[in-house]
Amino acid sequence: MEQKNWLIVEDNIEILYNFFLINPDYKAECVADLMSSQAGQLIKCPTQEEFINKLLTDDEFYEKWGNDCCEEISRNERIKMYYDTYAPGIKMMDDHWIDAKLRTRDIPKRKLKDNEKH
Repeated sequence: MEQKNWLIVEDNIEILYNFFLINPDYKAECVADLMSSQAGQLIKCPTQEEFINKLLTDDEFYEKWGNDCCEEISRNERIKMYYDTYAPGIKMMDDHWIDAKLRTRDIPKRKLKDNEKH
């Protein structure tokens, strides 16, 4: 009898990532990326880490692929993340400035739910 190798999925993120990779919508997105890329540029499948980062920062991607695997991070928590990472010891009072930084620095909008951490 032939022995089969089965992938044992340990958590919800792995399930979501594997579903993402085999889903026809993902393959269509890859083709669209390939068509819009510069000639000769390779399009690769994102790693699981890249997949998670996109879930945490990209609203549209999370809506399509996230399946409620994350919880929202408050604006104040996001501001603290920004300062801790990019501007330790500096505090700005301009809301428009900090909102722009939260967008342009891809500060996560979500975090994985506790039961989904690896």
